[in-house]
Amino acid sequence: MPHSVFAPYTSITTNILFFDKTKATDEVWFYRLDMPDGYKNFSKTKPMKIEHFKEVIEWWDNRKEINLEGFDKSKKYSVDEIANRNYDIDLCGYPHEEEEILEPKDLIEQYQEKRASLNAKIDKVINEKINIYKHFIDEYIGSKYTRSLKGTNALVKANIPSILEDIVKFAYNKRHLEDYNSKHKSFAKGGWNRYDADIFMPVRNDKQEVIGYSKYNLTLIVRVTKDNKLYLYDIVNIKKETGNPL
Repeated sequence: MPHSVFAPYTSITTNILFFDKTKATDEVWFYRLDMPDGYKNFSKTKPMKIEHFKEVIEWWDNRKEINLEGFDKSKKYSVDEIANRNYDIDLCGYPHEEEEILEPKDLIEQYQEKRASLNAKIDKVINEKINIYKHFIDEYIGSKYTRSLKGTNALVKANIPSILEDIVKFAYNKRHLEDYNSKHKSFAKGGWNRYDADIFMPVRNDKQEVIGYSKYNLTLIVRVTKDNKLYLYDIVNIKKETGNPL
């Protein structure tokens, strides 16, 4: 679906999934619903309407692959093709768009929506000191989660150490777990904290030129000592947000 469908509450791109329970899956169709003519963004005062789905409703009963200016608007993939992509279903994405100059009224409205979303996230930022102890990299590289990663997510985790200080500084949404089942009892007598964090990784073209940035969500695992000091233990749940590179 187009961007800003749920603005200002979230900027995360929305996907709708349909399942056919009458038979086993042997193919999957993807369709990109573009921003309707006359719209630059959706907002509270200019929301998405049912008529904006007209084109995909008409396509539904007569499905065919569509390619516009070198980008897939609709395409069919076999189960084997998806499996070969390591089940990455980030397909039929939006073409990279040039920066758009908005009318003053639209620019102010967009700013207010983004600011409201940013303020909500700032309110959740954790004002705590998370330490990075000297053996962290050994634990980080050798963790079970690290060994399970493949493809882009493995590359992202390999690059995280270079920006650790910023990730820790802007972590948010703290959750605390006791040292369940005495796991690492002597190592984390105060239990375990989890935090969320976001990073942006460059997207490059065939010439290795940066053409945008993809946003990734992370979870920080932090051990708490008996004197309540915090030490970063691992970074897990690396997940790319779907949608256009910024």
